[in-house]
Parts: sequence; structure tokens; C-alpha cells
Amino acid sequence: MSKKHAKIAKWALIVSSSCLLAAGCAVEATGPVPAGGGEVYVNSELPPPPEVDYQTPTPGPDYVWIGGEWGWEGRRWAWHGGHWDRPPHAGVHWAPGRYEVRGSRRVYHRGGWR
Repeated sequence: MSKKHAKIAKWALIVSSSCLLAAGCAVEATGPVPAGGGEVYVNSELPPPPEVDYQTPTPGPDYVWIGGEWGWEGRRWAWHGGHWDRPPHAGVHWAPGRYEVRGSRRVYHRGGWR
């Protein structure tokens, strides 16, 4: 792992740990979005319109198609194409990421299993 990647991983771990301690996770977006989800304040425009996303054949009966979406990557929007994934356990569903305007701020809610 390069020093740059180690620094990013360390930052993500600190932010993720802080989110676990907070009642509601809201952080200023200055780096990668924490893997644990939560909401991130984005000081930019809302994301571009969705790109065309082609659903491929399912790899198996337990897989769920997760459509592509724009995700906040610290300082810019990046397209994350759709893919197949298995739910981590029974009884959960995929909730796609969503964006909202709250006053003068834009908030990105990362998608995840819920």
C-alpha cells in the first residue's frame, strides 16, 4: 500500500470511527466518503444527470442489481457504474444514494444495505 493510500485509509478509519460515536454522522466532505454511509455535506453543485447504465445478466439467484449513481469523492462527483451484489444477510434491501438541498448546503446520503 502506498503512503498516499495509507493516509487516505487512516483518514477514512478516523471519520468512520467518529461516525459510530456520533448520534448522526454529518461531516464536511474533504476526502473520500466514509464506507459506513451517513451524510456528507457537499459544497458544490448537485451531481450531473445519471449516465446510461446497462444491466448485465444476473450471476446467480441471490444477487441484487445495484444501479449506477454519482458518488461524492471528496472534491468532485464520480460515476459508479451499476453492478451485481449479494445482500450481507436476509431481510435487508439496497437503498440507493440520494441528494438533497438543505438551506444553502447540498447533502449526499451514501447508498447502502438497510
